[in-house]
Amino acid sequence: MLVSAFTGQAGNAADQSSDRVFLLDLQKALRTNDKNWLAEHMHYPASYYGPNFVMIKNRASFDSHYPMLIGPKLRAIVLAQDPDQLFRDQHGVMIGSVPNIWFYNFGDGPDHIRYEIITIDDAE
Repeated sequence: MLVSAFTGQAGNAADQSSDRVFLLDLQKALRTNDKNWLAEHMHYPASYYGPNFVMIKNRASFDSHYPMLIGPKLRAIVLAQDPDQLFRDQHGVMIGSVPNIWFYNFGDGPDHIRYEIITIDDAE
């Protein structure tokens, strides 16, 4: 199993430690402004809801929209998120409430599980 950003299906008790790891890695990427980590963990196309809706179609689209993708309020919410208080349902795992980030497992089995960001909601 790949450790830094992988887990099983959202909602399973055994998988909660892996989605915690993803959150901790995301928090580290935000603290260090690791644009490459964020881009590599997007599921393209991804949706961005902010002052305007943007479909992040690919890496080039991510790069061009990067400065607006995670505003100060969303950044603070993600950095303050308690790893033991993530919301999970059949759609994935949510960080925050309003605004929020959703991520989902796109791995192909229990030994290869990959979380990717599917939605960034920075609207107020």
